[in-house]
Amino acid sequence: MRRLLKLSAMIAFAALMVSATKAAPTVPVKLPVVSLPIINKITSPDLSGLVAMAEVEGQVLGAGKGQLVAIDGAGKVTRTIAIPIEKPAGISSYTAGKAIIGEAKDNTIYVVDLKTGSSSRLLDLRSTAYVGMPPDPLEASSAKGAIMAGEVLRSGELMSVAFDGRHIFAALSAGYSSSIFTIDPAANRAVSQAWSPGDKPVAMHFSAGNLYVLDGAGGKIRLFDSSMKLNWKPIEITAEDPRGIIVREDGIKVLSPKEDSIFTIKPDLDAVKAVDLRATWNLKDIVISPGSLLPKDYALLICGDVAQSGYDEFWKDTVWLYKTLLALGYTKERIYVLYGDGFDFTSENPAYRHPETVTDFPASIAWVDRVLAGMKDGDQSIGVSKMGANDSLLVWVFDHGGGGNTAYFCLTDGAYYDSTFAARLDALQYKQRAVFMQQCRSGGFIDNLNAQRGFASSACMPTENAHRSDNENELYNGKYYNHGEYNYHMISAISGRTPANTLVNADSNGDGRLSAREVHDYIVSHESRSETPQRADNWGVGGAFFLR
Repeated sequence: MRRLLKLSAMIAFAALMVSATKAAPTVPVKLPVVSLPIINKITSPDLSGLVAMAEVEGQVLGAGKGQLVAIDGAGKVTRTIAIPIEKPAGISSYTAGKAIIGEAKDNTIYVVDLKTGSSSRLLDLRSTAYVGMPPDPLEASSAKGAIMAGEVLRSGELMSVAFDGRHIFAALSAGYSSSIFTIDPAANRAVSQAWSPGDKPVAMHFSAGNLYVLDGAGGKIRLFDSSMKLNWKPIEITAEDPRGIIVREDGIKVLSPKEDSIFTIKPDLDAVKAVDLRATWNLKDIVISPGSLLPKDYALLICGDVAQSGYDEFWKDTVWLYKTLLALGYTKERIYVLYGDGFDFTSENPAYRHPETVTDFPASIAWVDRVLAGMKDGDQSIGVSKMGANDSLLVWVFDHGGGGNTAYFCLTDGAYYDSTFAARLDALQYKQRAVFMQQCRSGGFIDNLNAQRGFASSACMPTENAHRSDNENELYNGKYYNHGEYNYHMISAISGRTPANTLVNADSNGDGRLSAREVHDYIVSHESRSETPQRADNWGVGGAFFLR
């Protein structure tokens, strides 16, 4: 007989994990996003061609190819300074009488003397020093000052810069590894890194102890506090292709070169700065099925970040795959979902909602270890069944990632290494497994996952970053919903249709069944981003692992 877990057991285990981690997992309640009305707009042909804007010592400055300009209150250019920059990547005030400007072409930062007009290179991010993650996963938790995605300083594209009086902030686009680095300019050393809220951090402004970041793709301004903690309540703007922001108490100015305009909006900055409302996470009711010698299908879904952080697809792709697996006959008792802080996200789109709770556990190192241990030995206290030798296992991972041949995916509390993950999976009983991984540098897992009973597929090579989809999205109530490029084609192939309900046939050999290898091949044939999916199938499992 199936039985419902006792509430007391759930509370006891939750208390145990709280004691082990010293803090109860919590998650913010979804906060409303409201488009703000424009209270002022200036339009001028002089604004055409500008791709950055900032305020320096009371003067509004703009930048375009080879020029830095001063702009008056009517949007007219009053002064032009020639600069050795082809592709400006943000402007910021610097020391007295000086500004800094990023050069996206080669990830350098220049300082411009506004009085003399002279320019000089200040930083070359390709040579910026940083402490990288250790190659040994046993040392990861004790690596002080280690930066998750330091390689982005070399491989990413500089998008914007800011200065707080001591440190320079550099925002770089690199797919799901897009990051904001805090840099000591005197030593050219990165001292910290935070994940960017979206992959197009086109402008930044430091004001009153907070860093404001403009997500150009999402049309939102996000706030980091002094500890670089992201506030999940965004300021939504309606300007087309925004490229620059100036944050003032009396309003935020937004540059829109496509409209030759500067807009002013008036958000409630105190509300944006407010601490997020949080709800205590707790275990959902989990039902355990009795043991059986009959083959069973298990699925392990891991997504280590949340939709509120700027990538709405973290939740959408998780729940889309979950619902797809249910439709294919997987049971909810044998789909283990580890998502963010352990709490479902409430999407405005009904396609990404489910009548029952989807998330089982937080996506932390402790919980990944605990669930995998439960799948190995059984753990009824959390509702995880022991797998058997006749069973099949589907694993999916989506998150930020880093490394190279030694790779890791990022969870809410740190890095989970390829060698550790492979060892945990290899220790399970099963007949066959298939692993699909969307995160950056996921190709670094392929050699570790090339097991005799396993098939593995990754979104990219060990040296590449993974990206959100470009043209693969859907429109609902006037809003575009994004996906991971790799995920979009993977889940479309498995479900047999896209989110827009277009039929998909990935059964390449026409035998009426869909194998893991056919899913991977479909992804490869439909990829359009700068990523190269990899696979490991030396033992032929990919052709025998059927998803439908």
